[in-house]
Amino acid sequence: PADRIAWLAVLRAPWCGLTLEDLHHLCGDLPDRGVLPLLKDPERLSRLSPEGQGRCRRLLGALEPALAARGQRGLRALVEGAWLTLGGPACLEADGLEDARRLLALLEKLDCGGDLDPFESLAEGLAALFAAPDAGADGSLQVMTMHKAKGLEFDTVILPGLGRAPRQGEKPLLRWMEDPSCGLLLGPIPPLDGESRDPLYDAIGRLEKEKERLETTRLFYVAATRAKRWLHLLGHVQAAADGSVRAPAGSLLASAWDALSGHAPPAAETAPEERQTPIAPSPRPLRRLPEGWALPPLAPSAVVAEEPPLHPSDLGGGEGEGGLSLSLEGEEGRHVGTVTHLLLERIVAEGVKAWEGARLGSEREGIARRLARLGIPSERLSETTAKVLRALSTTLGSERGRWILFPHPEGRCELPLSGTRKGRVVHAILDRTFRDEKGCRWVVDYKTSEPAPGEESATFLKREGEHYRGQLAAYVELLRAFDSQATEVRAALYFPLGDLWWELPQE
Repeated sequence: PADRIAWLAVLRAPWCGLTLEDLHHLCGDLPDRGVLPLLKDPERLSRLSPEGQGRCRRLLGALEPALAARGQRGLRALVEGAWLTLGGPACLEADGLEDARRLLALLEKLDCGGDLDPFESLAEGLAALFAAPDAGADGSLQVMTMHKAKGLEFDTVILPGLGRAPRQGEKPLLRWMEDPSCGLLLGPIPPLDGESRDPLYDAIGRLEKEKERLETTRLFYVAATRAKRWLHLLGHVQAAADGSVRAPAGSLLASAWDALSGHAPPAAETAPEERQTPIAPSPRPLRRLPEGWALPPLAPSAVVAEEPPLHPSDLGGGEGEGGLSLSLEGEEGRHVGTVTHLLLERIVAEGVKAWEGARLGSEREGIARRLARLGIPSERLSETTAKVLRALSTTLGSERGRWILFPHPEGRCELPLSGTRKGRVVHAILDRTFRDEKGCRWVVDYKTSEPAPGEESATFLKREGEHYRGQLAAYVELLRAFDSQATEVRAALYFPLGDLWWELPQE
């Protein structure tokens, strides 16, 4: 709140665009006052031009809600919401919008409870943030490292920053090298007293430095010879006491200084008093949104016909995680269904053969842990774990169950689909879908319910089928839109605990 420069930058930015005269009237005579209190001061605002007053009121209308919500919303949502309200995107071109998205993504990454902690992390993140490439560029300009340019050729090559010396690494604790006549040479780092020196350590260091210089020269040669017609070398030099100039030691420019020094101007070519004379900057036009600018109205929402509320079974979903639970069982039954769905998906991914033999028994502890994490109490873990294992064993031992889990063409598990049905958007997650050998597209929905004691299977299937008929019909509609190549779309319920099957009648 007390960062005066940042507040002035916000006021000067295109979404507000106060003139320098209005900025001076607002806070020019109060260098020690915060900008936000001055913006809320009616007497201070009255000093501004009518246009400036309107721009400040619009700015406050966007920033005050954001300031009030600080700490209650995520950092990105807070900043992005204020920026959108101010009209930030209207001040940018397409490439600028992509850069803005990168900056907002950085804020989201650095968010710590709706703030920056530490604040210095923002400066560090910005230092590593680069603008997006121009998507409309025609490829005539390419930016790359010298190493990457090896083997390529260009009409014109520009090498900037040649006066910068490469970063020097820390002195190693031990230097070594192999010498053909002496064998392995080792030199430890000298003590810190500054008096004792190890001549072998220093000698190896001089040889390594010479190797680095030669490698630098080779790299410079590779970069310079990429040019076919024009080569532009850009770098800075240092003035020596005798009035001459020289390239900074260790730089790429220094490696070719013998050939380039004759082209460098003398250090005394410009008088010191002339060099120190400031050059008045040319006035820059103020870019800003027009006075009275407002956000464009939102596009009208899609018109949806009024329909009576749909039954939950019409909305799709399933017993697995992420879907709408339509089970008639209680909380425990839903958790059993969730774990069964996950393991049936694993069986499809790993193959039925991988789950033959003693594999099911080895999964008992993992199943129990999953159920416990979902909230099954310890005294119920043994029974619910056995129920999941029974569902898997029955499915793997059944011809129909193995057919469902077989790696059919275009087979998917937990496939999310969205569409419209009866004037409403429908989101569904299909437990299992595939195309059989006849080209028919199937959707199979797992249900871990089973007949009550003494209840006949036919009665149970009739009741369950009627309950989930709308859900399966919704799946069929979504699949017809998803797979237009399928010759036929069919849907069924599969009950792993009893190896029972109910197929949706075809219309």
